[in-house]
Amino acid sequence: MIEAKDAGVRQAWSPKELFANWTLVDGDWDLVANKSGTAQLGFSLLLNFFELEGRFPDVLEEARWPRWSTSPIW
Repeated sequence: MIEAKDAGVRQAWSPKELFANWTLVDGDWDLVANKSGTAQLGFSLLLNFFELEGRFPDVLEEARWPRWSTSPIW
């Protein structure tokens, strides 16, 4: 799901949507492999932001990363 530009990444995601949109797959792992520690996490988040929005965030505040619900999924 892509929202309007400058809206940032939406915050409400179901567990299935999180898995489908924020899981690294195939070639993503090759891009992340040469990073370490927090650089891997940051790069992964920016990569997925780019995949969802088609661009990188202009400002840090725009890149509000999704949070999962604390309610049980079973």
